[in-house]
Amino acid sequence: MNNITSVFHMAIITSFLLSLSACGYKAPPYYQDEVPKGDKNVEFYYKDKNFENNETNASCR
Repeated sequence: MNNITSVFHMAIITSFLLSLSACGYKAPPYYQDEVPKGDKNVEFYYKDKNFENNETNASCR
């Protein structure tokens, strides 16, 4: 019986401490000023996806 009550009390204490860790001041999110588009050695290519006429595509059948 003593073991069951100690487990129950540990669960209560743990849940209380976890609820306290969620309280308090949270800083606003940090955003970079500008995301780099590339590097002197690397260049990124972005491809626009076209989802028009998807019903007539023969490969989807």
